[in-house]
Amino acid sequence: MKKIKWNIEGYKKLIASQPKSSRIKPRIVYMSPHEFLSKVPSIASENIRADQQLDKWYSVSSIKYIKAQIARGEKINIPFLDYTRMFRGWALHEGRHRAFIAKRMGIKKIPVMVVNIQNKTRVKNRRKKR
Repeated sequence: MKKIKWNIEGYKKLIASQPKSSRIKPRIVYMSPHEFLSKVPSIASENIRADQQLDKWYSVSSIKYIKAQIARGEKINIPFLDYTRMFRGWALHEGRHRAFIAKRMGIKKIPVMVVNIQNKTRVKNRRKKR
């Protein structure tokens, strides 16, 4: 199987287009496929992390489709974790099948778009009372 070509350029443009004043801070982080899968729920049950799920729970048609894209040399969208939108304790996410394939291919690190809210704490200058 060929090496995965990740579509990173579009995500870099998205990051660059964010206003500096925005509290939402997307960034591209490199992590192992196992680490990504440990941060998302299983397809079968939201009580199980995806890194603990059985291989048979993955969609065969999705796996075939992604493998065909890789074989044709097409760029694959990178997985993402959006911590600004949570659902039942899990970050909004996309890319379990891509991470699973990368793990099976022995790829050590994959790019992941991670979106967080930057906490800006303001400290007001306080005057000492005399």
